[in-house]
Amino acid sequence: MKISKMLKIFIPLFVFFSVSTFISILIFTSAIDKSATTINLQAEYKQIGFDILNSLDRLTRLAVSYSQSGQKSYYDEYLYEFYAVNTKGKTITQLKELGLAEDELAMIYRVMGYSNELAEIEVKAFKAVENGNFEQARRLLFGEKYNDRRHKITTTIKDFQTSVNNQAEIEVNRSREVFLRMFIITIILVSLTIMTAIASFVIIANKIKAIYRLTEIAKEVTNGDLNISIMSDAKDELGDLTRSFGVMLDTIKSITTDLTYIARTDTLTQVANRHSFLSHAPSFFDFHTRADNPVTLLFFDIDDFKNINDNYGHSFGDDVLKNFAKVVSDLIRSFDLFCRYGGEEFILLLANTDQERGVCVAERIMKSLEEAVFPERPDFKYTTSIGIYSAIPQRGETVQDYIDKADLVMYLAKKKGKNRIEIYKEKKD
Repeated sequence: MKISKMLKIFIPLFVFFSVSTFISILIFTSAIDKSATTINLQAEYKQIGFDILNSLDRLTRLAVSYSQSGQKSYYDEYLYEFYAVNTKGKTITQLKELGLAEDELAMIYRVMGYSNELAEIEVKAFKAVENGNFEQARRLLFGEKYNDRRHKITTTIKDFQTSVNNQAEIEVNRSREVFLRMFIITIILVSLTIMTAIASFVIIANKIKAIYRLTEIAKEVTNGDLNISIMSDAKDELGDLTRSFGVMLDTIKSITTDLTYIARTDTLTQVANRHSFLSHAPSFFDFHTRADNPVTLLFFDIDDFKNINDNYGHSFGDDVLKNFAKVVSDLIRSFDLFCRYGGEEFILLLANTDQERGVCVAERIMKSLEEAVFPERPDFKYTTSIGIYSAIPQRGETVQDYIDKADLVMYLAKKKGKNRIEIYKEKKD
């Protein structure tokens, strides 16, 4: 999968799961809070009902005590309970602040109405006590109407508490269902988010590994190691990059090979150039020095080459150079060293070859030159002068020593009439 497509899939998925998880957790915690709030409200409502009943009992007890004894302290305490504490008004305020439903609030209003009727009876009983009519006061406080209102208050309060309990239970059950549902959804979303994160991490880690491998390959290429195999079956951008890198490396190899060939080859004659010859010669000499084998060096100079250029043109002169290089190349072995030394000069270094065999090679070359044919100039013939030096290399002796000696006798061949072979011979003491 392309990295761009993968990012288009995984990033929105990760964001979606993360946001969904966050929302789910909010709903989940909200359900917990709502359940706790409902339970607390239930407790508050029940407590208010108990407070109403307790207030009713205290007021009734104080009213009865006053009507029976006439003691002013009961009356004063009654008034304090009724006016100072103001339980009825306080209860309605509390219930409204807690957001009680209209049906339950209506029950409390009925309770307040019954409570007011009780208060009216109690006021009449107090007036009877002030007038000394204790019997009338007791009839009022123990009468059917007074007991009926107390019973209605108690019954309504119980109905109120039952209704509140039922509503609370419904709300708690609903919150519990939301809680369980959102808990499961939250677990699923968290799991999906974690799996998405892990999948993204694994994929990214693999991509980073591929990038690291490319970096290591680039370092190896920088250090000159071009023989590295680069393969990738990946269908993403990194796979494209790896394959492109491989193509680039192949191109570098090809260019390097071409440059190496150009650096070592004479572009006109396609044989080794002077630099290549001199770089390979030391190891060539070292081998023959250790093996105690003879080496023969032939120094060629094409005769009258300036006249060839002047009379036939430089283009034809180039053809002569190329022809000479081909003639020699066809006659020598693959392990012999042959190069264009400069201009019309060539050098041939024959491996494990003594002077006699070296002369044979030189003669075959001169014979082949006689047979050379140029289609554009059928009558044209050219020759070469050859200087030869042959010996077993000694330690400390270099190829330049051989070149200098062969060059010396090559000029001697020129002086003696050209188209001939001259052999360097060491002077005897």
